[in-house]
Amino acid sequence: MHFELSPHSDTPSELDVFDVRSFLLRKLPAELGDDIIDKAEYWPSISANCSAYIRVPSWVGGERRTSFCYAITPPIPTISRLVKTRGTTRDEVEFDEVEAKVRRRVKKVIFRVTSHDQGWGGDTGLKLPYAGSWTWFDAEIWRPNTVNGTSNFPTKTSTQPSSFDITSDLPISSPTDETLEAAGYHRIMPPSAAGHFSSSKAWLLQRNMRASSQLRDHTVIWSDGSGDDGPGVVYHSSNTPTSTALGRSIVADETTSPSWSWVLGNSSSDLGLDSEDLDSNLDAVESDWGALESLQRIDTKEVATYCDEYGFGNGAEFVRAIQPGDRVVIVARALLPGWSNCVKRMSVDIRYTVV
Repeated sequence: MHFELSPHSDTPSELDVFDVRSFLLRKLPAELGDDIIDKAEYWPSISANCSAYIRVPSWVGGERRTSFCYAITPPIPTISRLVKTRGTTRDEVEFDEVEAKVRRRVKKVIFRVTSHDQGWGGDTGLKLPYAGSWTWFDAEIWRPNTVNGTSNFPTKTSTQPSSFDITSDLPISSPTDETLEAAGYHRIMPPSAAGHFSSSKAWLLQRNMRASSQLRDHTVIWSDGSGDDGPGVVYHSSNTPTSTALGRSIVADETTSPSWSWVLGNSSSDLGLDSEDLDSNLDAVESDWGALESLQRIDTKEVATYCDEYGFGNGAEFVRAIQPGDRVVIVARALLPGWSNCVKRMSVDIRYTVV
């Protein structure tokens, strides 16, 4: 399987942000300059995109298997300084190096997932479409054990982070808690109210619509709550994708390998893995997601039934909990016998400030 994912043309690099900030600070106080950048959401980002139509059943071969790690982001950059080399002509020999200290804080995480459940079953007496759904997605935060943000992952030394190769990072065959811990990471625990169950170790991201075989695009946006909306506000949309070609479905097990692509800033690379089991549906990677303008603003403090009505979790303290060096992990889950979580594609876009 092979594809190329276009770079984020509208996403600035960290150096782009510093250039704009330096320009603004020539005439404006630092607080006002930073506020303009935040209002415009002129932020760098790191992204993870995965395309593979995978069925995650609650039972495989007579054994209970309720989860599959579908997407892992690169770590939030940890380098403490940026160095930019300036020159007016390509042949210029002398350059002026500009060095800047860097502090990063995650502002917003945009999740997009296309999926459905097994298409039957459940309590037919339930009125709300996501109530009683036993297939869903969890968002997890994994942090390196070492203080300086390094771990057993390959160390990147370039001033602008480069693309990560999943084949040399975490095992692509659905990492478990044990493999993540062996790689030098530990789980960050969420507030108890953020999960699907009271004892959850993850943040509930999105449920599938109950007993529906129709693919649906879900977009969920969690923020740090520092803007005009404040904490508890989630932006959400749910719609039927314009293209629904699936190819062949494969059952997720310990040998399944989705096609991965990491994107950091304005750099992208194809990290797809050849497999006869994966159908090369390029539409799964093209831009037929719903427009962000179609998102609905939902205040979870005012809509008590938001989870059963829309299927998403409130992301309580999720964005504020992410630190440099952390990775975001998305896990597809199914629980009761007969239930299956069928996933077509997913993307995670983490946007952060640099000051």
